[in-house]
Amino acid sequence: MKPRPSWFRKLLADRFFLCAIFSVAAILVFFGGFLTYLILEYGLSIEFLAKPLTVGLACAQLFIAFCYGNARTWPYHPTFDEKYREWLATTPWTPKYPLPKGPLRLVWSDLIVIGILTGLACLLASAYSPSIWPFLVGPTVLFAVAVAAVWTFANWTVDQDVHVHAVLWVPVVIAALQLPPEAMLLCPFVMAGIAWHGVRCSLQRFPWSSCEKLITLKKTSTESSSLVGWPFSNLLFEPKEYRTTFRRALMGALLLGAWTWAVLESIETNDPEDDIVGFMGIVAIGCLFIAGVRLSHYGPAICSQLCWGHRLANNQWLIPKHDVVFAAPLLMGLIGTVAPWILHYAFGASVAVACAVPVGIVRLIAKSMGPSVRELNLTGPHSAFGEVCSTNKFSKVSG
Repeated sequence: MKPRPSWFRKLLADRFFLCAIFSVAAILVFFGGFLTYLILEYGLSIEFLAKPLTVGLACAQLFIAFCYGNARTWPYHPTFDEKYREWLATTPWTPKYPLPKGPLRLVWSDLIVIGILTGLACLLASAYSPSIWPFLVGPTVLFAVAVAAVWTFANWTVDQDVHVHAVLWVPVVIAALQLPPEAMLLCPFVMAGIAWHGVRCSLQRFPWSSCEKLITLKKTSTESSSLVGWPFSNLLFEPKEYRTTFRRALMGALLLGAWTWAVLESIETNDPEDDIVGFMGIVAIGCLFIAGVRLSHYGPAICSQLCWGHRLANNQWLIPKHDVVFAAPLLMGLIGTVAPWILHYAFGASVAVACAVPVGIVRLIAKSMGPSVRELNLTGPHSAFGEVCSTNKFSKVSG
């Protein structure tokens, strides 16, 4: 039986750890050579070059910390590697055992890399800045930001929605508590902790049903489309649904409204009247954009033959079964442009609240108001798919 390798040998075998160390060394060599060149060639003093070199090194360290956080999390999650995910689903792997490709959790090598970056930042701070704490927390915060972002995105791809919404609520809660600005530095660490809990919960139900449905849909569309000819093969491809359940729509609406409130509440205003007009205009544009996104997703259900010229020729201005697709966007545009002014001037709500409430309502309407894309696309006299079997030239197709 081979002896178990020590943690130091594992550390030296970690390619991401070695890349981070070599990156730090390369940056030090580059800046050291550049500094020597400036001193010898142009006779510049070290005091004159201290500030720009310190800022450059600090930015380089922050960039390395952020890239290292992405490199330590992105390649190891099965959702980002299709072949790895499919292979892992065929094995008897369970969360009780480590992942074959590498650990998703943080390891000691991560602490060593961030510690080296932090120590180097402290050396720079002692030569330039009297306030040393931004240099101390900078690499750690950027590393936590990268880790939290990757884990949250991974949770979103596997339908771990509760943890995704919990992560996005963290900055809003801290803003609502009116804590000092320095408290926002705690956000990445809290968000990373919540996201990691979501990753662990998602691994408990591996393999994920969403990935299986995607694979099944690809196989079905590929195998079945060869059995029938055009245009009947188009019926095999279901339109992408934009509407979701009311619970998910409500969660998204509350989150978007809360973020709108937090952002507007944190902005300091000098001229209230001009700022009110600007804020209301931005909210109106945002709501119209959401309405346009919804309408674009309902594009397959909009019949091109029912244009304004066709309606004018047939003296048929309103087709309820078809024009219902425009009801939600029109209602969303009306709420986004009128409701903020009514809430602020008629009911005395603050600008942040007057803008946040309509944004949340518009988001709720966009994701929950019916009918669905599938209903409009496959039923009714305006449906292109519904006309396939009733057209003479299609009914004579053989094969």
